Amino acid sequence: PPTDRVVAAHMLSVFKKRGITQLGLLSSADGFGQSGANVVKELAPKYGVTLVRHEEFNRTDADFTAQVLKVKESPAQAMLVWSALPAPTIIAKNAVAVGFNKPMYNSYAAASKDLLVQAGSAVEGSFVSSMRLLAPETLKANDPMRAAVMKIYTEYKAKYNEAPATFAAHSYDAMSIVEAAIKKINGPVTRENLRAAMETVNVVGGNGIYRLSPTSHGLEPDSQAMVLMVARGGQWVVAED
Repeated sequence: PPTDRVVAAHMLSVFKKRGITQLGLLSSADGFGQSGANVVKELAPKYGVTLVRHEEFNRTDADFTAQVLKVKESPAQAMLVWSALPAPTIIAKNAVAVGFNKPMYNSYAAASKDLLVQAGSAVEGSFVSSMRLLAPETLKANDPMRAAVMKIYTEYKAKYNEAPATFAAHSYDAMSIVEAAIKKINGPVTRENLRAAMETVNVVGGNGIYRLSPTSHGLEPDSQAMVLMVARGGQWVVAED
């Protein structure tokens, strides 16, 4: 699965492309939120982004109006929310209530249909950094992961009669890496041989492009793991990033 560093790099690259140089960050005061906030702070200067406001909150709080207002009144051109649900749902509703008119982005923790259901029209037009299985049929025709993603989606739905969760691609990619490694082994498939072979494979999976090596055992910022999605008409669709 992607790391906070991979997701933060994706979000910051989106901001750079969109000319967003001043950012307001809302993050949960737990391990996930603090890790994400730290990575965003570390990487932001490399993308020409300045964090002009950062507010922390308890993820289980019932209202975040105070934090939203502080970002609204700041020079921030956009707001990034780094938290798991239910906080992003309430933040979206609070933003509508106070007339927040800046673009709102969520980290991958909020990349689910639950946010659409819980927040309703309040989340319309907001963005999320997500893995592709969230809205596979909206992927661009030239997306390098489209073939793998559609294979996972169609086969899973045919067998279980429901769409797969985004993390279903994790196991698919893992087995694809193992398969590619086994094909490169000459001789017995031992633990040591499999490990060595895995560190030489390149695999286009559902979650990105894996270029494994002795120093890289997963997805990297250049793996194209994440895509930008926008809430439109009660659905997630791939957005222009």
